[in-house]
Amino acid sequence: MQPHNAYRVARLAGAAALILLACRKDETPPAAPAPPSTDAAATAPQGPLRPPPTPPPAAEPPTEAPVRPPTPPIPAVGHLNTVHPATSPLADAKVGEWAHYAAKDGGVVAYRILRVEPELVHVETQMLVDGQPLGLPVVRAEPLSCDPIRIDAERVGADVAWENATVEAAGRTWPCRLATTTWTDEDVHYIRRTWYSDAAPMYGTVKMELLADGKSAASLVLIGYGEP
Repeated sequence: MQPHNAYRVARLAGAAALILLACRKDETPPAAPAPPSTDAAATAPQGPLRPPPTPPPAAEPPTEAPVRPPTPPIPAVGHLNTVHPATSPLADAKVGEWAHYAAKDGGVVAYRILRVEPELVHVETQMLVDGQPLGLPVVRAEPLSCDPIRIDAERVGADVAWENATVEAAGRTWPCRLATTTWTDEDVHYIRRTWYSDAAPMYGTVKMELLADGKSAASLVLIGYGEP
C-alpha cells in the first residue's frame, strides 16, 4: 500500500599509469695508475690540496606523526529522532493466526501465518474484494526479529517520532504507541502514522494512515483477527 521508491546508482571508472625507472651501475674498470716519475716537475704539487670531505649531518630524531582522531561512523540512511522502542511482533507468531484490515479503497488485506520456523515466519498476504480473493496470494518469509517500523524508516530515509495513544479498532480500545514517520521522495512529502500495540496480531499494527502532500494516500484499520 506504500509508494515505490526509485533508486539511481551512478558509477565512475578511472585509469592509472605506472612508470618504472631502472638504474644500472657503471662496470667500466678503472684505468691503471701511471708509473712514478723522477722528474721534479712531475712530483710537484698539482694545485691546492682538496679539503677532506665534510661528514654528513647527524640524522635528526624521527618525529611522531600527529594522532588523527577516529573517523565517526556513517549514520544509517534512516534515523530516529526519538528512542525507538524494541518491537518484534512476530516473535510469538502461531501457525493459523490471521488478521484482516480494511483498506482505503474498500478492499480488505488478509494476513495469515502459514509456517513458523526457528528463525523465520512465513506470512501469506491476500487482497479481498467483496469477500473474494483478488489475484494470487503473496507469501513472504520474515525473520522472527522483524521490526517493520524501523525497516520502513531506514528504507526510505525517514524520521520517526513516538508517543503514547489509544485507538478504536475491531470492536475494542487499544493502548498503542503511535509512530509518526516523515520523509520526502521525488518532491512529495509523506507522513505515515502507525498505531502499534504488543497485543495486536501479526505485525502489531492496529491502524495506519499515509498522507502525501497532506492528502490521504492509503490507510489500514484492523477489523478482525484470531487464532486457530
